[in-house]
Amino acid sequence: MRLLITEHFCSGGLAGHPLDLGLLTEGAAMLRAIVEDVHAAGEDVVVMLDERVPLDLPGRVIRVSATSRESARDTFDQALADVDAALVIAPEHDGLLPAAIERVESASVLNLGSSSDAIRACSDKHALGQRLSAVGLPVPHGVLGLNDVHDMIARWGEVVIKPSRGAGCIDTFVCQSSADVASLPPRNDWLVQPRVAGLAASVAFIVPRRGEPIPLRAGIQAIGIPGHARVGRLAYAGGRLPLAPGLEQRAIRLGLAALSHLPGLHGCVGIDLVLGESADDDMLIEINARPTVAYAGLRRLARFNIADLILGKPTRIEWHAGAVQYQADGSCELLD
Repeated sequence: MRLLITEHFCSGGLAGHPLDLGLLTEGAAMLRAIVEDVHAAGEDVVVMLDERVPLDLPGRVIRVSATSRESARDTFDQALADVDAALVIAPEHDGLLPAAIERVESASVLNLGSSSDAIRACSDKHALGQRLSAVGLPVPHGVLGLNDVHDMIARWGEVVIKPSRGAGCIDTFVCQSSADVASLPPRNDWLVQPRVAGLAASVAFIVPRRGEPIPLRAGIQAIGIPGHARVGRLAYAGGRLPLAPGLEQRAIRLGLAALSHLPGLHGCVGIDLVLGESADDDMLIEINARPTVAYAGLRRLARFNIADLILGKPTRIEWHAGAVQYQADGSCELLD
């Protein structure tokens, strides 16, 4: 099978604009890991790369003109016409990921990720929270807009304010006062939630088109405010895998419950949550309908090729003992 693999920032998403080293580093970590694993699984890999990105990857590389996003989209469409399947990695904000998946769907090639409809459903964080809450799953209370933010701060002491249609920790803030709120950048899609106490965690699944979701591992997410401040912009700094067995089972159980109510999710899916003092205190936070940086840590911990699961190949799932610490740039360190 000839398979096209793209990552937004490395594969032309920055065409017509200067390269952003931070975005490229994180994107390249995910792209390299997926490409190497799919190539090792015996597939014919095609990779799109911005002509300014000096990555050395296995398979056939198609260089994308850096002049404009229109030329990058044209190259993407041309590449789709010559492959059997596609795996797209992109952020959800500004509709980037669902728009790319719609092009895959229109090309009638096998999409190894989630459907565009499922991605849009998960990308709207407020609507997703309401949907999960309606079926009895635990999610933080959320309010769109800043009209009630001062009452919410008075009630809870501090709140998290983030874009309802954002990605990761982009423009995500902890606020404790009116002054904190006044310092936010202008947006029209702010979502306000109480800051949930507990352990920030994530759990990864491979969701096949037929059959039950396959749990991988759950781990701690390193999310915090740089420096020693309690208030400010949250930043993602990687994580550690796996969680302690009891916590991991709680994360998997809650993740499976969420997946059962979200049809159309396929391939790599990551679920962010906060684990409280007991299982009754656990909360679902977000669902990432795509591979995340955690994939780099998962593949180091795996004694099998995760890409085999993505491709629907029978695989015996075994894990190395110990743990792995991974950074936002995809670098990993095995721990005892």
